[in-house]
Amino acid sequence: MKYSYDNLEMTVTYRKDKEIEIRVANHNTFRVGNITVTTEYAGKKRTEFIGRIEAHETWKSGDRTENIPPFHAASFYEGKEQIIDPGLYDEKSGVYRGEPFHALVWRDEEKRKTWQRSHTWVSEDPAAEVTLSYFADGPRVAFTGNSFTGLWDSTYEYFRQMAEADGYHAQVAYSYWGGTGLAQYAGLIPESMERAEQCQKVLDANEEYDFCFFAGNSDEALSTHSGKPGAEDYSLRENMEKAVRILKKRAEEKHAKMVLWAPHAYQYGFFRDKTAKPWKAGNVGDWYERDGWRYQLTLSEQEMVERNMEWYRHLCEEPENKGILLAPVVRAYHEVVKCGIGDPYLAEEKTGDFGHQNNLGNYISACVCFEIVFGEMPKADFVPVSHTWGMGGGTLTPHQAAMIRKKVHEVMEEERTR
Repeated sequence: MKYSYDNLEMTVTYRKDKEIEIRVANHNTFRVGNITVTTEYAGKKRTEFIGRIEAHETWKSGDRTENIPPFHAASFYEGKEQIIDPGLYDEKSGVYRGEPFHALVWRDEEKRKTWQRSHTWVSEDPAAEVTLSYFADGPRVAFTGNSFTGLWDSTYEYFRQMAEADGYHAQVAYSYWGGTGLAQYAGLIPESMERAEQCQKVLDANEEYDFCFFAGNSDEALSTHSGKPGAEDYSLRENMEKAVRILKKRAEEKHAKMVLWAPHAYQYGFFRDKTAKPWKAGNVGDWYERDGWRYQLTLSEQEMVERNMEWYRHLCEEPENKGILLAPVVRAYHEVVKCGIGDPYLAEEKTGDFGHQNNLGNYISACVCFEIVFGEMPKADFVPVSHTWGMGGGTLTPHQAAMIRKKVHEVMEEERTR
């Protein structure tokens, strides 16, 4: 007989010697554990403890497994541990009054009891009773990123809320440091060692993760030595290749799948590096002037998308990088904007720069992360709760959220089948 719940499938076999055999298959994309199986059959009561079942693997009666260690929700922002004080949240305005006001991942230890599950199945012929008890914990996810991943409510918090709405207790840890890319987090830039150390603190906070996301910086795959329109004398890509190999090893040490985050493009294209972003539409080769400075447009938004995708795909497909997953956030943004679903960029009147995202952008990224971790889009028709201003014109609407989920899923399907 088979019983299923929370992607755990339990098979019960009644043997002729009046013994009962249990198999529990884990159909989740992440490891589960701390499960108790209690059986009553033929006058006997038996309790077995399952320390862990790896993703897509099966435990059977008699197997001995190690326990999954406890999880620590480490969170660091630019050199300091970040702890949210719920008392600083203004429910009337819906805005957190603390500092910093973004990268807000709300701790939910007090909700742990709500993740306790217990299911009992009773059979009349033969007369038997089987109970499966566990905490529905997982997945364990580490995010290592920058302002393109952590601004406002952050992708991390939206991902956690979306998982919760779908019945998953996503356990999140993160390192957020503005202007930081793969090379800095890997420790390849001497003047940025504090950033590498912060990344390592998050990884070391837990013995195991299921997924480790590492985000590239917005200019990392695009900056060139010459800064000329269409130039391909890339100045940062060699270090990116080295960084990916280093970070992959660190993820593997935590028994995690590594995910490489391809960052979204700027709204109006690219100059030569990240020091300034175009503030209006133009053609490649056009000159822009502001505050005594002159900038030349070297890439269109479309070209930013194409070059980022080409390079990040290359990094994931290198033989030594086998197993690395790609988070095509840059493509997801582009397709959402192209369809007119909404504007994920911050305009200048809200201290924006036509490059950084609002909370609609965070939702796009969170949908990409969700599909990578769970293999599907959220089932729940749910809009995450915002704790920051985040975007003009009000909050994300249910209609926008539904359209974004649909479009992001299409992008993910195309990437899987290409």
